[in-house]
Amino acid sequence: MCRRRVIPSVDAMNSTTHTSPAKRVRLRVAWAMAITLGLAALVRPLSRIITAQLGIELDAIVPLLTTLAISVVWILVAGLRDRHNPLATLMAAGAVYAVGATLVSAVLSPVLDGTLAGPLAHPMMIPMLIVTNLVWGAITGVIAMAVQRIRRNGRVHRRADEDAP
Repeated sequence: MCRRRVIPSVDAMNSTTHTSPAKRVRLRVAWAMAITLGLAALVRPLSRIITAQLGIELDAIVPLLTTLAISVVWILVAGLRDRHNPLATLMAAGAVYAVGATLVSAVLSPVLDGTLAGPLAHPMMIPMLIVTNLVWGAITGVIAMAVQRIRRNGRVHRRADEDAP
């Protein structure tokens, strides 16, 4: 027996009906959010540069607390939105932060110190900087996904309670 294989038409391939709305949401990166969060995280290196220029010595805990505060903001902002993938969005934010930190260092180090410092002065650091910030984005993204899931489950349970007689 010879079975004829059905080849989908071009219209069917271009159609989005084969992808469920839930899967389309999972694939979506909120680029505006990623860029905003990545650039907002530049407060960490900028605060370190400003305090160094003012001659203020900070405890080692301050950069850690700043990173923790940025992470909490990332998790809440991404976790409280439902129309994107927080993992992909926060990984993109980590990449934006890595590029931004590299550019800030490239611009400010010659102005403030008279010599180029940072990742561009040591190009071998650039891949590690990017990977580190992608991992930071991934960790915060997974936590933000959990926040989304908890919110969705809470809404489902509230709707079920409202529908009950």
